[in-house]
Amino acid sequence: MEWSQLFIRIVLTYLFLMLFSRLVGKKIISQMTFFDFIAGVTFGSLGGTIILTDKVPLIQGLAALAGFSVLAIGTDWLTLKSRLLRKWFNGKEDLLIINGVIDRKALEKSRVTMDDLLMQLRKKNVFYLDEISFAFLEKDGTVTVQKKGALLPVTVQDMSLNSMERGVPRLLYMDGSLADEPSKSPIKPDITVDMIREQYGDEIDPKEILIAQADQNGRIFVARGDERDKMNRNP
Repeated sequence: MEWSQLFIRIVLTYLFLMLFSRLVGKKIISQMTFFDFIAGVTFGSLGGTIILTDKVPLIQGLAALAGFSVLAIGTDWLTLKSRLLRKWFNGKEDLLIINGVIDRKALEKSRVTMDDLLMQLRKKNVFYLDEISFAFLEKDGTVTVQKKGALLPVTVQDMSLNSMERGVPRLLYMDGSLADEPSKSPIKPDITVDMIREQYGDEIDPKEILIAQADQNGRIFVARGDERDKMNRNP
């Protein structure tokens, strides 16, 4: 394979993978199901084969990548429409613990050892099984825990206090310039540099603003680039 052909294969495969990844959708790795994991591995394997194997014609390789992407998109669409298919492709959660009692059969069915379970519980700051009301093994392999009512933290509602909602944050500045992304926040765009200077002083330069946010009550948070540099110099 000549270098020019290799370069063309790399560029086209990269563009196709980027395109199909956007079409398939985005999921955080920790939220991926087993089917999502298999699809991701297959995408990578097909891409590597297209780039490095000159015995596979480029057009056929890209067609295989496109065909698999269509199947993945179709499967996602079907799972959105059908709960039965969603359970079949993605599986379902398993109830492992209820009122501090471990369901041994559920552990064996899920192939989860006691060491794995205790590790997952410690990550949730649960060290004693009798603190648990119930615990689920989710489809992505994580364990979610509901503690017993007497051990739940006190909330504002429990104390009958009035809380002030801050709403969806509005991005004002990023990297020294006005945020160019449209915000879904209901906050009106009436917060100016002068209002920021009222809270943070007249010496602030918009070009020094690393990020600035505002809530629906007019409260502003500003992180300055020089503060970041100072933290880097003096950890």
